[in-house]
Amino acid sequence: MTEEQKNERTIRTVRRVLTVCVAAGFIIYLIVTRQTAVITRFDNDSLSISYGEQVSVSIPFNEIISVTLTDALDTGTPVAAVTDARVSAGTWHSDVFGDYTLFVYMNVQQLIIVESEQGYCAFNLSNANDTKLFYEALLTSVNAGE
Repeated sequence: MTEEQKNERTIRTVRRVLTVCVAAGFIIYLIVTRQTAVITRFDNDSLSISYGEQVSVSIPFNEIISVTLTDALDTGTPVAAVTDARVSAGTWHSDVFGDYTLFVYMNVQQLIIVESEQGYCAFNLSNANDTKLFYEALLTSVNAGE
């Protein structure tokens, strides 16, 4: 094998190694930075909120005591929470609610607070307008079930 053939072979090997490293790095980046959304929905008889597989709550409408929309809430401190770049979710403790469940997009100030027989749950959607619209629809559904 000539010197030139050895150099070409070395260059091909280096290219393959670099390609594998870049691909592996990209896959790791996708895994680490994967952002999960808060899934908020209701059907005819209950409200369900979840954040990935880590945190979820289901509240039957007949157990809901009140639903309010607020622009200001001292969330308190996390007890068992999951946080990524956009969302905090889990059990929190505040002076107002005691231990409660929180699902919050941190860049959205508005929060829906549901008081139920299970306790309190505070959440929002990914923007203020959607949060307000969801609040209005939830309030209508809860009131219809009374």
